[in-house]
Order: sequence, then structure tokens, then C-alpha cells
Amino acid sequence: DRYDRQLRAACSISDRIIAVSESTKRDLIRFFSISPEKIRVIYSPCDPRFGEKVPEERKIQVRENYKLPDKYLLYVGSMAARKNLLAIVKAIREIPSEHRIPLVIIGNKTAYSKNVFEYAEQVGLQHYLVTPKYVATDDLPAVYQGAQLFLYVSHYEGFGMPILEAITSGTPVVTSRTSAMPEAGGPGAALVDPENPLEIASKISELLVDDARENAVREGLIHAMKFDNSRIARKLVSLYQDVSDSKGSNSLKGR
Repeated sequence: DRYDRQLRAACSISDRIIAVSESTKRDLIRFFSISPEKIRVIYSPCDPRFGEKVPEERKIQVRENYKLPDKYLLYVGSMAARKNLLAIVKAIREIPSEHRIPLVIIGNKTAYSKNVFEYAEQVGLQHYLVTPKYVATDDLPAVYQGAQLFLYVSHYEGFGMPILEAITSGTPVVTSRTSAMPEAGGPGAALVDPENPLEIASKISELLVDDARENAVREGLIHAMKFDNSRIARKLVSLYQDVSDSKGSNSLKGR
């Protein structure tokens, strides 16, 4: 289609291509036959606000402002079909009611989200879904840090920035073992089959236990250091320098 043609044209005329994940690099090689040497993987940095510890009073204030429960699971992102929100709701149904906690959903509603909420109503889970109409960006770090777990079982992601925001916030993650999501979540993330609500439910229950949760938080924070702004900036400068040196060398050869 038109976007494929545009992407092919851009790739063909570029000196280097920056891919936001190894998964994206593999896709470029597979679908567009791009030479691996032309592609450099440089991850996107995370907004440093997510790594700043939010005071408890502030978290309580934000929770009250948006009418969030004391304990909750969290999803942040579009409600497009690719994001697979329905699988999360199905997983919550598999958790025994005495251990079940609400899911806070932050994102724009779509035609697909209607199916999600209709399903929740059919199985009596509508009271477990909390959907604030709008959450200010400045309040997101407090919302992430107030969550017990972050859930993101998308079918496909080029990277998955909300996953990085969660681990940088010190919140354990359950995410898909597909495409780039293992790269974003790192070794502390609980990886699942996005088509298996029972497996998702099992990982949620596992990470709600203190020891497992603490380990996931620790591993996530260590992994998040790879996405430090200064580290990413150095890689970008290095790439531009390589391209500049290459062009200069080719120019000299032409004399």
C-alpha cells in the first residue's frame, strides 16, 4: 500500500536507518530486504519524570482526583484491537474473586473497546474496570507508581514505550513474549502468550506476591538504566559521526 511504498523509498535513499528495537530491525530485513549493516538499533529514551519517586501524599492526591481504587492493575495505551485489552479482562475473570483487584484503563476508546466493555458486562466484571476520562501527563508517574502491576499484552509493538515507563516507575510488568516487548520489559518482566488468558492470570497472581513483586521491581529498574537519556544521546552522536566520516571518505575518493 501507500505506506509500504513510502517506507521502501525512504529506506532505499537513506544512509543509515535507526530502528527502535532489534525486533523492528528484523522486520525491516525480513519485509523490505534491507541490509543489516545499514540498520542501527538505538532505543528511545524514557521521560525522566517516570524515574522520579513520587511522594506518598502526591500519589494519594492523584488517586483521589481520578477516583482510583487503593489497589489496582494498570493499562496505559490505545484501545485498538492490536493492543489486545480483551485478553486482560478475560484474565481478570480467571482470578478468584477474593484475589481480584480493579483494572485502571487509561487511553482513547475505539470501536474495539466497545467489545471489551460489553464482554465485561456480560460476565459481571464491569465494576472492576475503571476508566478515567482524562489523565494529565504530569499525573501519569503517580498513576504508574501507585499501581500493583502494569499489563500490556499487545499482539505487536515496534517497541512498547508504556512498558518502559512502567519499569522506570518501579512497577512490575506482565507483557507479551512477542515482537519487541521482551526488549522493552527486560529480564524482570513476566512474559506471556497474548492469546492465553489463563497464563496471563497466573502471572498476575504470581506478581502480586511480595517476593516476586520485589524481584520484578529490582530487575526492571536495572534494565531501565539502558534507556538513560545521556546513553541514547551518545549513541545518536556516534551514528551521525559515522555517517559524516563515511561521506567525507567517499568525497575524498572522488577527487
